[in-house]
Amino acid sequence: APFLCSKHYFLMRITGVSPTVTLPDSLISSLISSMLEITTGVRVDLVPAGVPFYPTDHCGVLRIKTEKILPEYMMYALQAEGEYERFSRNNRASAQRIRSLVVQAPETKIQKNIIDELKALDDKINGQNAEIEKYENSIRTKFDQIFHLEEFISDGVFSKYEGYSVEDLCIDGRGRVINQQYIENHKGPYPVYSSQTTNDGIFGSIDTFDFDGEYITWTTDGAKAGTVFYRNGKFNCTNVCGTLKAKNDKVNMRYLAYLLNRIAYKFVSRVGNNKLMNDAMKKIVVPVPKRQLQDEFADFVQSVEKSKFECIGKKEKFEIEKDTFVHKYFR
Repeated sequence: APFLCSKHYFLMRITGVSPTVTLPDSLISSLISSMLEITTGVRVDLVPAGVPFYPTDHCGVLRIKTEKILPEYMMYALQAEGEYERFSRNNRASAQRIRSLVVQAPETKIQKNIIDELKALDDKINGQNAEIEKYENSIRTKFDQIFHLEEFISDGVFSKYEGYSVEDLCIDGRGRVINQQYIENHKGPYPVYSSQTTNDGIFGSIDTFDFDGEYITWTTDGAKAGTVFYRNGKFNCTNVCGTLKAKNDKVNMRYLAYLLNRIAYKFVSRVGNNKLMNDAMKKIVVPVPKRQLQDEFADFVQSVEKSKFECIGKKEKFEIEKDTFVHKYFR
């Protein structure tokens, strides 16, 4: 497919530290050696020279027009600048804002060393992502082998098992308003789960707990509305989390959490801010197999997730190392 470029380019003013690099206007029309795709958020991707692609109207294209700055270095630099400027759906990475950014550009030899260090960390992060995906795929495979609910997950159709609404199976609830200031003033060992889905949804930890036992929580508002988690222990939830507590032993909560996480997105209201409120969650009807089968699946998940969480811990460690490195050289 041929390359289709956007009608405008994102330009940047670049200054250097050793030596200073200045891009004169005459370079605007010079030969293109590589491209960078800039989204309206903070994601920056490198598209190598000679690779055709189609940017949508939500993408800006920046073309490097000098050999004094390496494309991969620019990619990392722009990513760092975008995160610093907090570009998002509301604070867009517009052409005007991109033009105003300033990127530090040392000698290309130094740039190469920085790229190599960041690539090594990216390789470690990607390696852990691959392991995490492997464990998640094994859980999915086990679920399909035991229950054969592929048609239900795709089309909502099932006949092999009896169906129950979530309201039949669980008592629903919500968290409470817990802000960052409250967490700072009440530090402790008990996790606070919020609408975020990174770091297992943990927003912080405080010195008291509102919930104790086996629960399901889900994100009620925002881009990740409908994301479902299994919880067990003492914890707290913010007001943008819903909670489910089993009414009886008819359902294994690990089974229910996994199943709901596969289908809940279908019930999210996408009018304005995405929402999956308690009333909508309670009306979802799910198949309930024999408890013995549910327990078999839950035991498998528990054994696999131990290794999965170890990988997540390693990945987070590498991500912290990368953030520290980026802050050192780009901020």
